[in-house]
Amino acid sequence: MEFGLGVFRLTSLLRLYRDAFAGLPREIWLISLVGFINRAGTMVMAFVGVWLAEVHHLPAGEAAQFLAIWGLGSCVGVPLGGRLTDRIGAVPVQVMSFVGVSFAFMALPGLGGLWEVGGVLFLVGLLGEAFRPANGAMLASFCAPELRTRAYALHRLAINAGWAIGPVAGGLVSEYWGWEPLFVIDAATCTAAGFLVWWWFGARPVAPVEDDDDASAGKQSPWADPVFVALVGAVFLLALAFLQFMSTLPVYLGEALRWGKDDIGFALAFNPILIAALEMILVQKLQRPNPLPIMAVGAAFVGLGLGMARTNQAFAEEAIASLERRRSHADVKVDDYTTGVAGTPLYFSPEAIR
Repeated sequence: MEFGLGVFRLTSLLRLYRDAFAGLPREIWLISLVGFINRAGTMVMAFVGVWLAEVHHLPAGEAAQFLAIWGLGSCVGVPLGGRLTDRIGAVPVQVMSFVGVSFAFMALPGLGGLWEVGGVLFLVGLLGEAFRPANGAMLASFCAPELRTRAYALHRLAINAGWAIGPVAGGLVSEYWGWEPLFVIDAATCTAAGFLVWWWFGARPVAPVEDDDDASAGKQSPWADPVFVALVGAVFLLALAFLQFMSTLPVYLGEALRWGKDDIGFALAFNPILIAALEMILVQKLQRPNPLPIMAVGAAFVGLGLGMARTNQAFAEEAIASLERRRSHADVKVDDYTTGVAGTPLYFSPEAIR
C-alpha cells in the first residue's frame, strides 16, 4: 500500500513538471541547456576565496576584499551588457562574455601579483555579468509574454541544476588534482557555452522585446517608475545580505571550520539542489496575480536562514573540535569532552558574538 502511494506521488510530481514545461519553445530549452553547461563548470568563483587564502596566503578579510572587487566588476558589467545588447545584439554579447571569462580564468593561476589578480577578477565580474541582460533579452524574445514566467523558471532550474554540479566537481578537482585543473575546466565550459550560443543562435536575429505597455508609453527610463525603483532597492538589500553570505561561506568553512575543499563543494551544492527540486513546483502552486507577498516571504526565509547559520556556528565549531580531539587522541578523556560541551554556551555570550 505504501509502495503504491509512493509511486502515485512520484507520478504526480513528474506530471506536474511536465505540465509546467509544456508548450515552451525549443529555443528556450536550448538557452537553458547552455546555462546548465556553463553553471556545471562554475568552479572558480565558488572557490576563489579559498584559492586566495591558500595560494596567496591572504587572511579571510583580505580575500573578501578581492571578492568585492569582483562584485564591482559585476556592477559595471550588468548595465554595460544591457547597452551592448541594444546596440550589437544578444548573441554577440553572450559569446564575448563567455570567451572573455574563459581567457581570464586561464590567466588567473599564472598571476603572482595581487594587483594583477584584482584586475582580472574585476574583468571576470564585468564580462561574466554582461552576459545576464543579453541572456534575459534572448529568453524573452523567443516566447510569448504569457510563457515568460515558466521560461525563466526553466532557465533558473537549469542553472541551479548546473550549480549543484559545479561546486561539487570543483571541490573534488581542487582537493585531489590541484588548482590549475580547476581553472582549465571552468575555462573550457565557458568556451563550450559560447560556442553553443553562436552555433545555435548566431545566424538568427533576436528581435527586441516590446510589450503593449511599452509600445503605448514609448521608450521611458526605468528610473521614472517609482514602483520599479523601490523594488530594485528592496532586491539590492536582499542581495547585499544573501550574496555576502554566499561569497564568504567557502572561506569561513575552510579557514574557521577547517573543512576540506571537497566538503565545501558538497555544502555549496545543497542549496541549488533544493532549488532545482522544489522551485518549479512552487512556481506552479503559488502563481498569484500579485507576486509581492511571495517575494516578501522568500526574503524573510533568507533572513531566517542567515540567523540560523550564525546561531548554529557554536555547535559546528564544537563538533569539529571534538572530532579532531578524538582523531588525535584515541584515548580522549571524558573530562576533555565534557569541558568542551559545557563551554559551548560561552559562544553565545555578547562578547563572543561581537
